[in-house]
Amino acid sequence: MEICPYCGTRNPLAQVEEGQPPRCHECGGIIDDLSQMATQIAMGPWYFRTPGKPYGPGCDITVLRKLLAAKRIKADSPLRGPATNQLWRRVRHIPGIAHLAGVCHSCGAAVKPDNKFCPDCGEKFNVPDGRDAWGLSEESPNAVVKAFREKDAKLCPVCGHDGVDGDDCSECGTVFAPDDEATEITLGGWFIRTKAHDYKPGVSIDQVKREIAAGLINSRTAVRGPTTEQFWVHAKSAQGVANLTGVCHACSEKTEPDAKTCGACGASFALPADPNWIGLRYPTAEAAAAAQKQLDAELAKIAATMPATAKPRKEEVADVAQIVEEDEAAAAETVDEYDHDYVHDATQAEHEEEEHYQTKTDDAGGFDVHGEDASHAPVSAFDAPVDGGGDAGDRASSRERRKVEQLKKSQSNLILLLIVTPLVLVGAYFAINAISGSGDAKDAVAKDNKPKDQGQPKFKATPSDTAVAAKKDAENLWASVKDTPREGKFAGLLAQAELVMVKANGLYDNEQFLEAETEHKNIAVPVAAVKKLSGGQRRAVTSRSWSA
Repeated sequence: MEICPYCGTRNPLAQVEEGQPPRCHECGGIIDDLSQMATQIAMGPWYFRTPGKPYGPGCDITVLRKLLAAKRIKADSPLRGPATNQLWRRVRHIPGIAHLAGVCHSCGAAVKPDNKFCPDCGEKFNVPDGRDAWGLSEESPNAVVKAFREKDAKLCPVCGHDGVDGDDCSECGTVFAPDDEATEITLGGWFIRTKAHDYKPGVSIDQVKREIAAGLINSRTAVRGPTTEQFWVHAKSAQGVANLTGVCHACSEKTEPDAKTCGACGASFALPADPNWIGLRYPTAEAAAAAQKQLDAELAKIAATMPATAKPRKEEVADVAQIVEEDEAAAAETVDEYDHDYVHDATQAEHEEEEHYQTKTDDAGGFDVHGEDASHAPVSAFDAPVDGGGDAGDRASSRERRKVEQLKKSQSNLILLLIVTPLVLVGAYFAINAISGSGDAKDAVAKDNKPKDQGQPKFKATPSDTAVAAKKDAENLWASVKDTPREGKFAGLLAQAELVMVKANGLYDNEQFLEAETEHKNIAVPVAAVKKLSGGQRRAVTSRSWSA
């Protein structure tokens, strides 16, 4: 694995110990098929700032609702999404979202999250629920930025930095005024993993071209966009971007930047015509729900294959559950960088205790951590162990020591971003396996003496009948329209259909049959549009011949 699909870190598994799950050392995400599926289920167009983690994916409205309900995101926290033109704004000012934090976006009155309208001013609350659209408007991004700053001059709409003093942002370098000197802002669905793009919204493909021409992006730069399912890949592997760097994303052969297809393998370099299309694997709530059922079924099948002798004792299961619960609660506490005192809400009811600490972000994006329990901060942010003081160390309980060790391996703000549950299920499975496999010496010797084919069963994915049928149907649909001339309105629709087909076949070839089945079915929409448009043209021709 060259790059983490969740945060774009290079060599993400370099620090994974033998017997441990394949977890990224930077963001903590588990990098396997089921975890990536779980991540796609929770992904969407909403972004919030996680200190030191500027490259994570967005979440859908379901995840955002949970974070707001848990007060992990608050009324003064910066947020961006479809209702903000993908520019940062405080939650209290965002239509359709502010009331979920207890505030009317129009008049500022206190409201209940389940209110349909404001009791004071009568403003309606319509929650945006789309998953696969950015929400970019026709209005100039610079004009939107100017309007946002008129209401809140302290918050940078471009990077979300809270503390702008004057007409430029000290964090991202954006110049807001005067108008003739203001930084030109372009918005789109492409993200670039460089310091200059920290916390910024996606850019247009034209901006990507400009940065490639300027030498700011090369084939090894991490990017994500609509042709990568918004997972990070090297630019050389991203359809529609790789060719701009001089290579084919499919076969890696050299190509001309302005080529439409690869001369060596015939791969298309087409990009989606709609700049608002995110490119998620599960573009609708219904598709995400169906995928969740498939994921649950896969996890149940894995659990059923565990040998009876390998099942952990009751106290071991409780121990794992406690570690996972503590990890989830600790990760959640780092979300709001504007509150410097954090309360352990997740364990307060059970343990009747509070743990406080403070964090501040340095210029390099790292953390200085102070307080009794420094273990909550991501281990990747530490240059050296934090000195917690001798007395505090002497008083640390066994639970706290265990939590330190666990969090040093698996602290993950990304898991919080995705509401933890799907990824923790997979992580817990590995943790239970690790515990159940650490029996006494006799059991270990017996395990070593087993023939290899009698060990933990290895699963080889095979396509289901529905996956095979979906692939065949998609091939037939594509064959029925692919020879249509690519001109006028047909060009965008055919490019979208071809992109879906290429993505689906790639997933199928990689034995990701569940995802491939969903993607193969998605081709029906653009194909139907092509046929409808083609039918309309035929009727128009017939009408003209009759009138003649």
